[in-house]
Amino acid sequence: MSATSSRSQDSAGSRDRVSTVAPHRARTPSYGTTPARRVAVRRTSVWMRHRRGGAREVLPGWRHASLAAVLVVGGLVAPSGVPSLAAAETDKPSLVVQVQVEPRSPPVGAHARIDVHASLRTLRGNGSCCRRVPLGGDRRVVRVDAISPSGGRFTIALTRSGRYLWRGHARFPQQGRWLLRLRNPMPGVPTDPGRERRWIRVRPPVPTPAPPGFGPLGRLGCRPPSPRNTAGEVFGTATQGQLWAAFGGFPSEPGLAVFDDMLGEPVKILIRFTGVAPIMLFVVAPDGARVPLIAQAHSSSDWDRPGQEWGTGHLFTEPGCWQLHVSDGRTAGDIWFVVRS
Repeated sequence: MSATSSRSQDSAGSRDRVSTVAPHRARTPSYGTTPARRVAVRRTSVWMRHRRGGAREVLPGWRHASLAAVLVVGGLVAPSGVPSLAAAETDKPSLVVQVQVEPRSPPVGAHARIDVHASLRTLRGNGSCCRRVPLGGDRRVVRVDAISPSGGRFTIALTRSGRYLWRGHARFPQQGRWLLRLRNPMPGVPTDPGRERRWIRVRPPVPTPAPPGFGPLGRLGCRPPSPRNTAGEVFGTATQGQLWAAFGGFPSEPGLAVFDDMLGEPVKILIRFTGVAPIMLFVVAPDGARVPLIAQAHSSSDWDRPGQEWGTGHLFTEPGCWQLHVSDGRTAGDIWFVVRS
């Protein structure tokens, strides 16, 4: 076979392939005449490539139309004359809200700020989307329900703090995962799904830091013992408050609550605690035994530290690490000290 006849057969085969494809392309619907729309429709074409007598076939035109219609409704292609779903959803006003917490993961009992950004989303005068409108009424109160991990709840009232901002404050009494859920301030107006709520994690309480002149806070097992200053004051590890104690004139290691000559002697203990009465007071011996103590309130004192002053006493019978615990049900504190002799 000559080269001329081969080229003529290739040309004939090309004409056959063009004639096979052309009728299907002719049935592909046109959704516009602008270059951008032509490109959009061309990109949405679905081609099936398989060999059937050396020809390449295209899906029928009605399947092109079906796919293009799905993309148009989904908002990926927006030809003229076809309404989009997004436009249909914005025909009615909707409430756009966002709930924020600062800090994002507050500790138990710490001050937390709750912000709600809220506005009304409506169509513009020319029918385009969208216009942001502030909620009317400066005295409008926005409420947020705080739901604890155990199912308990309380309500946080927020007042207007800006054009689109409502602000309030709260303290979370329990650690774990909390749900903040906004009550709709405009009943009957829908909100964006999921935007009216926020999950936060409340961390364990953070102890009050020691004042200047004291070492690190005491920890369980006297590792380390609670810090002590040169005046004989011991600063306890407390949450949401302060705990102070004075153990008299017993000799101790500088800077730490480590005492000598205390075994077998009744020891008077003075306590300053920022909690409210009545308080629960006990000591834990080195062997783990818990001994409740009786606390007596002092009406007057020259000891200048925060909180109510209380007096108690105990007879220490064994050496080792002891724990003094004070609580009022909300605020709690511990002092870890070592009795050496």
